[in-house]
Amino acid sequence: MIGRNNLRALPDFRINGNASNCFFPQLELLSVKDNDIQEIKSEYLKCLISLRLLTLNGNIITLLPNNFLSALLNINTVQIIIPGTRSLKVEPFAFNSSSLVSLSLQYRYSALTIFQSLNNTFKFLPKLRKLIIEDISMLRLTNQDIIGLFSPLHNLRELRCFSCKISWDPKIILNLMKHLDTVNFQSNLISKLSSETFKDNKNLRKLDLRYNQLGHIDSTALPISLLNKLRHLDISKNPFVCDCNLEWFIAWLQSTHKPGTIARYPKEYICHLPNEKSRRRLSGVSFTYRECHPWNTWIWVAIIASPCVIVICIIIIVVYRNRWNIKHYIYLMRKRRNYQVIDGNDFVYDAFVGYESEDSAWVRRRLLPVLEEEIGLKLCIHERDFQPGVFINDNIVTNMDKSRKVLLVLTNAFARSGWCMFELKIAHSKLIEDETELVVILLEKIDGRNMNHSLKCLFDTTTYIEWTEDLVGQELFWEQLKTVLVK
Repeated sequence: MIGRNNLRALPDFRINGNASNCFFPQLELLSVKDNDIQEIKSEYLKCLISLRLLTLNGNIITLLPNNFLSALLNINTVQIIIPGTRSLKVEPFAFNSSSLVSLSLQYRYSALTIFQSLNNTFKFLPKLRKLIIEDISMLRLTNQDIIGLFSPLHNLRELRCFSCKISWDPKIILNLMKHLDTVNFQSNLISKLSSETFKDNKNLRKLDLRYNQLGHIDSTALPISLLNKLRHLDISKNPFVCDCNLEWFIAWLQSTHKPGTIARYPKEYICHLPNEKSRRRLSGVSFTYRECHPWNTWIWVAIIASPCVIVICIIIIVVYRNRWNIKHYIYLMRKRRNYQVIDGNDFVYDAFVGYESEDSAWVRRRLLPVLEEEIGLKLCIHERDFQPGVFINDNIVTNMDKSRKVLLVLTNAFARSGWCMFELKIAHSKLIEDETELVVILLEKIDGRNMNHSLKCLFDTTTYIEWTEDLVGQELFWEQLKTVLVK
């Protein structure tokens, strides 16, 4: 350390100007702070190949030349704090370094004046993980300028921009740096955060927004999921507006159980507005539910309408669950009113065949060839004989009335079908009221989960003919079926 020695120039560490010979070849830490150094000659440092830390604080440097760090192959940390308001220029490639990890730069002037090329200032710092900028004003930078300056720093882990006159949403910077775990924007002019501000900063663990202009903080800008992950949070000394828009944040502050996480709480978290709560700590502010959740007209409408909606829903559910019984009752009412009466002796079909569409292959390949082609019966099957454009329930009722007998082909698919259950109910009614003969074919065993009340009544009251894959059994099946249908 050679600080406070009134040095006017950076010492030349070369022996006789030879970069391969050095007075201190093993030097790792070099501090020349608080001197009067105005000029840095990069060649003076070229022999310090072991240098890891360079401190130039407190000097009156006017120019940081191109590549003054490039020869320092092991440089890790550089600190440059320039006092007062002296003129400083940073050439485009001054910070060109393949090894630099941490850079601190403090100068009380505008970034437009200091950096000769915003696009190239931090362009060649592939290993930089920590950047501290203090007092450098970014007030007059455009969005394009900001993107040009910070976009090369996409691998940065820690960013401190202290008193940089930032007045806009810092999302412009933060969205470029998705690996940040520490963000410090203390003493700026930030008045608003948005849902986009920290959206991409999934690794954020330390956040400092002390001394800004935040009155309200939207819950989408600092979601609870993010706040609960933080190990350090400082939003003190902001002009908080303690109204219902800040209720969520006040409640979170009061309920958090992580000691030490919220810096300076509750002492320096003070209400600025409204006047009746001015100078009160956020820790002492509370809201009633009605105060922040007044009932508007729509809530009253919902309260009044909700019972009606519930009743309507119950009616719809009951009607839906009993839709086939309702169809059956409608049929009975129509029948009592002589709806579409057909003379019982004037039948069009020998039998109406009720079956589910999944079983149509058996009906077409097995049943029809035997009953229609061999013995000449005329059967009614829905896929061939129902009249197009007529309601299904009307087709079922009309064609059953035109049929001498009703033949039901029972399977598990039949038991699960609503329309098949409707056919079963109509067939039952015709059996009771018109004595229409009901013939039942059991094509497969009915599972217990498909056995409903109507089927149980059918099996309890009606003898059925059971289909089998055994050839001898099939002969008996066809004989029984022919006998029942022909008689």
